[in-house]
Amino acid sequence: MEAKLKQQLPGTLQVLVDEIETAAGVEIEVGQVAAIAGLLPGRYGGAAPTPMQATLCFGADAKNAQGIRLIVNHTGDIAACQLPYSVPYAVFFHELMHLRRYVVDRVPIIATAPEPVKLPRAAVENMLEHQVIERQYRQYGFDFPLYTVARQAWDTFVQAEVGTCNLAILQAWTETQLLNDTDVGEEVRQAAEVAMERAGLLSLLRAFSDNVAWLAKSPDLVAAKQAMVALVYAFFGQPVGDVLMLHRSSTGEWTNNRLPRQIRLRATARGEMKVFQLRAG
Repeated sequence: MEAKLKQQLPGTLQVLVDEIETAAGVEIEVGQVAAIAGLLPGRYGGAAPTPMQATLCFGADAKNAQGIRLIVNHTGDIAACQLPYSVPYAVFFHELMHLRRYVVDRVPIIATAPEPVKLPRAAVENMLEHQVIERQYRQYGFDFPLYTVARQAWDTFVQAEVGTCNLAILQAWTETQLLNDTDVGEEVRQAAEVAMERAGLLSLLRAFSDNVAWLAKSPDLVAAKQAMVALVYAFFGQPVGDVLMLHRSSTGEWTNNRLPRQIRLRATARGEMKVFQLRAG
């Protein structure tokens, strides 16, 4: 990253930039653009313009000798705030963490998967990554409550057909349960439960978010990502065996691999190590 830009960042983010660039062997490219395609889901069921976006290019797409490029584009200022990120540089940090997950932690990316019209691969990837990234703000000195979904979204919820679920509902439910820690968080969670019980989905959604909560805290980052991906596609009745995950090796090579038929990983609970098993095939 250009030294002038890097010096603007809080110290914890300067360290984060160094960590990512060292692992990748290239500098992060930061650029200003007129607009970024796509909309961020709003807390009230609407949408807002995307102020920043991280892009990872590798192999031939990188168009450089290193075979990897890390890009963060923004539409005005890397310190810009946008709800629910009410602190300067929090949005920029969010994009850096996407890069860190793939380059430093080497968690796999969904490469190919069954793509029904309402289950786009990129949306599934983003939803799952946020379950981990949003939890890490305080580790880097940011102190603001998570508020991803407001009560209004559930009070105005209308379902096309009782007993049916789509990715938007699954994401809103999971973020409501796991990424809302404001004073009204419990109130929002209760509103979501009322709406989903009426929709005939409460037990299914509870089981899903309980598993994601468990997995997002696992120290086995690669296996946890694999398990979360398998959970989503299994939830929607899609063939999990058709999912390919793109993974960066310790030597920097990128390979596609199918999900393992059994995914074993640990969680720390009361000082004990447990094993989570998921049949992915």
